[in-house]
Amino acid sequence: MIDDEDKSDRNTELVPISARDLSRVIRRIAHLFATGPLGNLATADALAHLSDHLDHLGQVPVERLRVGRHKPKRTRILPTNDRLRDLPLAEVERMIDDENLTKADLSHLAKQRFGMPEAQLKRLPIAAVRDEVKSAVSHERSLEFIERNAELSGKSRRS
Repeated sequence: MIDDEDKSDRNTELVPISARDLSRVIRRIAHLFATGPLGNLATADALAHLSDHLDHLGQVPVERLRVGRHKPKRTRILPTNDRLRDLPLAEVERMIDDENLTKADLSHLAKQRFGMPEAQLKRLPIAAVRDEVKSAVSHERSLEFIERNAELSGKSRRS
């Protein structure tokens, strides 16, 4: 524990630390994990790897380093273009409601299944793209209904 006397002797001014400086500190901690009583080689290796990465950044102030969540590359959810063209409307509706589909996926679906212009959809927010695809599904369902009723009415006619 540090006494109040010890605190007065220390420089309390915050001095910017560079990525390389932080790298050196982490490298020393890695050494402790590798050789000292802590003895955890996996942690030592991970810290050494982090130290290498920071060292490559050089004199960049640590405050300027941005740490974000790593987003793993996602695999393509959509079927092939040929399958999209013949996709049943129920499946299209399921895909519209799938929150994992991106705007690009929805635009591609709209283009392949309904012939909608992708460039026009790219300018819209994702909610509007979903609405456009829902409208296309509704329109196609209406056409199917009209076609079915026309066939039925033609069969019942006797002229």
